[in-house]
Amino acid sequence: MTQKTTVGTAFGALLALLVALSSGAPAQVCDYFNPELVVDVDWLEENIDHPELRVIDFARTPEDYELGHIPCAAFVDKGAIAATINGIPKQLLPVAELDELLERVGVSDGSTVVIYDDAGGLWASRQLWAMEYMGHRDVRLLNGGRYAWISGDRDVCVDPAAVARGDFTPLIQQQ
Repeated sequence: MTQKTTVGTAFGALLALLVALSSGAPAQVCDYFNPELVVDVDWLEENIDHPELRVIDFARTPEDYELGHIPCAAFVDKGAIAATINGIPKQLLPVAELDELLERVGVSDGSTVVIYDDAGGLWASRQLWAMEYMGHRDVRLLNGGRYAWISGDRDVCVDPAAVARGDFTPLIQQQ
């Protein structure tokens, strides 16, 4: 590609941006392919006392969790959903073990699950994927994770969440 072509391409992109900005249309902060999979901190705060809501603090250390977490959030270590299988590390746990883990943190068939981390959703999205694979469709990510929660001066809790054991029925999704 020549320098002239590169400059022309950059100018075209800048011109398109200026036209979009001057169009008068309101800017959209976020536009997601599946917006139903993402909730914001306002939604979580409004729904935090719902009896079917389960919040999972995922991917921080136990020590970080003890320093402060979203009220009612159960802790799940990011390594807890992975295992070494046939010599291959970081494979998803076998179904029975993953089911046990989800039930231990209060997940039932009718639960709405919100997962967050402090790594931009990197680890929380892996847990979301694992839960969808297991057939639990009402699972969401907290937009902005832990940082979004604490930046809004919302309450944090230092005591471990007291959650009743869940009753989850895995329905493995092949596609």
